[in-house]
Amino acid sequence: RNERLESATLPFLAYGLALAHQGRMKAAGVQFRNALQVRSNDYRVHWALCRLNDKRLKTKETISHCRLSLSNPHFLPARLKMAVVAEQYGDWGSVIEALAPHIQSGRATAPFVRRYARALSETGGMADLQRLRNGLGLKWSLTDRTFVDGLLAIQAKDNEEAVVLLSRASDALPKDVSVSMAYAKALVATNKRDRAIQILDWTAAHSEGPDADLAVARIALETGRYSRVVQRASQARKKAKRTHSPTSVRAQALALEGHALVMSGRSARVRRARRVIARSLKLDRDLPEGLLAAGLYALATRDSAGALVRFQRLVAVAPNEPRGFFHLGRLLAGSDRDSSAAIQALETAIRLDPDGVWGVKSTSLIQRVRSGAKVGGLR
Repeated sequence: RNERLESATLPFLAYGLALAHQGRMKAAGVQFRNALQVRSNDYRVHWALCRLNDKRLKTKETISHCRLSLSNPHFLPARLKMAVVAEQYGDWGSVIEALAPHIQSGRATAPFVRRYARALSETGGMADLQRLRNGLGLKWSLTDRTFVDGLLAIQAKDNEEAVVLLSRASDALPKDVSVSMAYAKALVATNKRDRAIQILDWTAAHSEGPDADLAVARIALETGRYSRVVQRASQARKKAKRTHSPTSVRAQALALEGHALVMSGRSARVRRARRVIARSLKLDRDLPEGLLAAGLYALATRDSAGALVRFQRLVAVAPNEPRGFFHLGRLLAGSDRDSSAAIQALETAIRLDPDGVWGVKSTSLIQRVRSGAKVGGLR
């Protein structure tokens, strides 16, 4: 019976593949769905739909049909496609799901071992990452083992050691996004931002995805290079449209661009920031970066009430984000409101970022509030 069903799906499948080859994607999809009416679990048809949706950048459908084509667990192309698409989408759980059996079989190639290691690191799976490292025998290159050791050092918050290890991996694999992103993360953690930008610039020039450009924009914003932020955020948006990147990537890029435009201080750029930030919040109304940029725009245009609403929303949706509490505390301290509320917000920022820039700024501001000094020229 299975053989008869399999034979019955072939005409639909073959016709659909021919239509897809001619670029008639919608018609091809109809034929593939007809094939599924005959045999719903035919992995070949799900694989065809996976590739079709990949070309149309329909991410969730691509991952879903790749997963369904794994009814044949030995069908490797579906595993690899699912891992690549899920990585672009930031769905690290699906990356792990797709690659785990392939890794355990010992047949995975080095690039997919690194993808798997990055996914484990992103999800905080330190025990699984350690098991992976223990399983990387002499068959694997020293570079791959060093890369995983670097990820383990980041997980253990030994950032100096991570920089040493990931520097070696980056020298050997300068175009590998997984290596570059991990190395840049360790560099930023050790205040080596200029070097992080150099690494990410090189990676961005050789990568179709927006991750490296977005990371450069974030670091440039921290260091006051606002024109660089606008340039890289724009590039990240363009790349996001051409890949399986989630909508949140475009929203984050717009928020970073709007933030930089506000901080530039130029009146024309500040006016432009309003439109850019609105576009970001339209994509994701509770995006922390968007709420922060909107609050700063309100402050720049002397709309204290609007800024208060944005910062209060920011600390509600991102309770572990010290910047929100700092800006809320600064705003409250510069108004006629109860200074105890300002101090409470600033103390929260200190608790969240005790040794970082926001903790230091909050400590200084609390001292000024308690001494009765003016804050922001409003008190």
